[in-house]
Amino acid sequence: MANTYKLLNATTISSPSYSVTISSIPQTYTDLLVGFSLRSDYGSAHHEGQFTFNSVSTGYAQVFLVGANGSTNSYIQSGQPAATWSLAINGDGSTANTFSNGEIYFPNYSSTSVAKSWSTNAVTENNASNAAQFMVGGLNTSTAAISSLTFYAWQSFINFVAGSTFYIYGIKNS
Repeated sequence: MANTYKLLNATTISSPSYSVTISSIPQTYTDLLVGFSLRSDYGSAHHEGQFTFNSVSTGYAQVFLVGANGSTNSYIQSGQPAATWSLAINGDGSTANTFSNGEIYFPNYSSTSVAKSWSTNAVTENNASNAAQFMVGGLNTSTAAISSLTFYAWQSFINFVAGSTFYIYGIKNS
C-alpha cells in the first residue's frame, strides 16, 4: 500500500462470533479503509452483512447494486438501523474454506462537521455459479467522528467463523 496508509487494527476471529467491534479508532487521519475477508456458518452460498459506527442505530441510507447468480438488481434504502449489504459473506453453502473479500471506504471519517458517507466493493468466492458482488454507496446524517465500527453477520443466528479478518487503515491526505 502507499506510504500514506497506516494499519490501525488487524482483527482475526478465533471463534464463531455474530459481531465484531473495533473501537478506539484514532482521529489522526482523514480517511479510513476497512479490508475484510469473511465466511459464516450460515447454510447458503452467500449473504450480506452489515455494520454500524459509534453505536448509531438510526438513519442509514444506501444505494446498492447487487450481481448474484447471473442477475443484477439495484436497491435504495433509507432510515435503516444499520448499513446493510455492505459486507459480502461466504456461507457454508459455498466452496469449502473460501472467504469473501471486500473494502469499505470512509472519507472524512474524523470530521465533526459533515455527515458520514461510505462506499463498498465486495465479492463472494465460489467454485460454482452461485456467487455475488455488492457495490454500495451510503450516508448517515451523524456528524460525529467515527471512533468505533461494529460488523454484524446479518442475523443473530449467524456467526462469522474463525479465520475471518478485518483490517482498518488510516489514510492521510498527504
